[in-house]
Amino acid sequence: GLGTAMVAGATAAMGAITAFVGSGVKLATDLQAQMAGVQAILGITADDLEILRQKTLDLGLNPNLKVSAVEAAGAIEMLARNGLGMQEILDGAAESTILLANATGADFSNAANIATDAMAIFKIGADEMLAAVDGISSVTVNSKFDINDYANALAQGGGAASVAGVEFDDFNAAIAAMSPLFKAGADAGTSFKTFLQRTVPQSAQAAEAIEALGLEFFDADGNMRSMAEISGQLNQAMYGTSTAMTEVGGRTA
Repeated sequence: GLGTAMVAGATAAMGAITAFVGSGVKLATDLQAQMAGVQAILGITADDLEILRQKTLDLGLNPNLKVSAVEAAGAIEMLARNGLGMQEILDGAAESTILLANATGADFSNAANIATDAMAIFKIGADEMLAAVDGISSVTVNSKFDINDYANALAQGGGAASVAGVEFDDFNAAIAAMSPLFKAGADAGTSFKTFLQRTVPQSAQAAEAIEALGLEFFDADGNMRSMAEISGQLNQAMYGTSTAMTEVGGRTA
């Protein structure tokens, strides 16, 4: 009857409320555990921890991000494990990491690893990470490489690129352009590293060949030119060589 239906309805409602409350308690417990890990890694005070906890809540509520507060706390913990300080995390590293994961399909831990690697290798500040995320994402959008390929390319070629003075944007452009030639990002990164090593002549004969082709990989201050400039030089040199060979062939045919 009506009474039975009302009782059943009330029971169902109580069950839903209990489940909702239980879920909230679990989330709060999980978040507390994550934040305790962050505090232990960073060695911060309770007041600083509260600032970071509020940051995770803000990230979880940000309509432009797909992340829960617990996931945000996990990303922050990984950033801290990778050596970032509290201020760097607050200044943009946390949000940038989440945006990178959202844009590329990476999990939050992997995104944190890639973000911190890029920051360390190319001396990128936390306040510059949003632009860096755009650059990384563009590689995965404009090439066949996914975020895992990119991570491997960065691991294999990023260090050599940075030492050679290659800008981060140039590195991304080069990896994207090379992607059709390689099956995996690691191969592209290794090949790019080898190319960079060859721009510094390994012998007098190599130096003479580079000079004969009119190639100048470095400017007057010793800084490597942009990848666009180098590519243009190589194209012109190869075109000139091909034309000369054709002319020689025509005379000797």
